[in-house]
Amino acid sequence: LTVSKATALKSTLTVTGATKLNSTLTVADGKATVLGGTLQVKQGATLDSTLAVTGTSTLTGAVTMGNTLAVGGATLLSSTLDVVGATYLQSTLKVDGAVTLNSGVTISGILKVSNDTNATSTTTGAFQVVGGVGIGKDLWVGGLANIKGATTLQSTLSVTGNTSLAGTLTVT
Repeated sequence: LTVSKATALKSTLTVTGATKLNSTLTVADGKATVLGGTLQVKQGATLDSTLAVTGTSTLTGAVTMGNTLAVGGATLLSSTLDVVGATYLQSTLKVDGAVTLNSGVTISGILKVSNDTNATSTTTGAFQVVGGVGIGKDLWVGGLANIKGATTLQSTLSVTGNTSLAGTLTVT
């Protein structure tokens, strides 16, 4: 069958063998189109509306989306997820591996470190900071406070309980 001019089909087109389209396939007027087998696209494809996929889909190669990607179930990414722009998570982010953050982090809730590794130096313990630490409010330490290096107190020192000094106490 060779058709050389525009053709309108008023009913169903059924093809039982392989079909090759050498130009654009346009599905218009909001009508549903069902493919019962594999759709293989060897060049680019543009969708101007919703693509609903039921079942497993495999996309090999780059996929570009100009709008929202909505996924209703679990999503497995087996390689790098590179996000350009702000990202909003509406629930818990669970990471089973290491995390590297290359910029500042702002946390508006409580930051809790649940690892209970004790510290014996500046490079051990559950929470390690390479640079300085600025604390805007009170600091409570539940165990021994070891301070390596000179200590400057810019206000009154108040001691409750027994006090031991090893070395010379100089009062100026």
